[in-house]
Amino acid sequence: GNIDRAVKHFIIAAKLGIDESMQVLKTLYTKRVVSKEDFAATLRAYQEAVDAMKSPQRDAAESAENNIWDTDIIRDSDISV
Repeated sequence: GNIDRAVKHFIIAAKLGIDESMQVLKTLYTKRVVSKEDFAATLRAYQEAVDAMKSPQRDAAESAENNIWDTDIIRDSDISV
């Protein structure tokens, strides 16, 4: 019923590389809601999607974004409420 439909949607999202959906499926697998075969196939597709999204430009942008919050560029005193 509804659980099967939800699982199918999580599988679709995980195959697109959505980490949160993969985490939900991992939990459902441990509770035996998702079969070993479905989980393994979805995990492979998830990893392929994540790998396909990797690029030097994306890595550099993510690193730059993380560095902004790790430095003193933005101070609490600069933010007024």
